[in-house]
Amino acid sequence: MRSTPERAVTAGNHLVVRNNPVIGKRIQSVTLQADSKHSRLDALFSLGAAVD
Repeated sequence: MRSTPERAVTAGNHLVVRNNPVIGKRIQSVTLQADSKHSRLDALFSLGAAVD
């Protein structure tokens, strides 16, 4: 089971991943949109590794 700080970091990363595409589209930043997709995939793979 994860410790509290790890959960806080995971929750913070989730918020960033959710908000980056919106901000990227608003400011028309292809880089920010691509980084958001990359971060989302990293989060999914991390979740998969944690469950395994």
